Amino acid sequence: MDIRSADLIDVRKLNQFREAEWPEVDERHFDNKELVDFDEQELTFVAQDNEEICGYIKMRTEMSVCFIESLIVGKNFRNQGIAKSLVKKVEETCKEMNLHKISLETGVEWEARKLYEKLGYKTICELKDHYGHKDFVLMEKNLEV
Repeated sequence: MDIRSADLIDVRKLNQFREAEWPEVDERHFDNKELVDFDEQELTFVAQDNEEICGYIKMRTEMSVCFIESLIVGKNFRNQGIAKSLVKKVEETCKEMNLHKISLETGVEWEARKLYEKLGYKTICELKDHYGHKDFVLMEKNLEV
């Protein structure tokens, strides 16, 4: 047996392999008679003032869970409610997509953590010595759908 990095030639074979093998694994792991939807989507929402981008939020979905991957507001546009509006847009989109949870990671002492807490996100755990050897938190919010 040889173990190697997958390449572009493997893509078609990997898709066929997954389609053939996953249904049994899906039923065994998730106890579903209906298969779980593993289609991932990435969406990015942009806040714009006239022609200038003020900020953005990027989300990824998987198995009815949303992951907020990044949220940035430009330094000249902070403290104007843009970040809150971007997070609310993600929440609305998640509800439309029938997602049940939003998850994210943020720095323990970052301003964003305070925003997320005000919006109802709960700290699930601390991630010590995480990205760049800094402490982070994993936060979640369950959605009513």
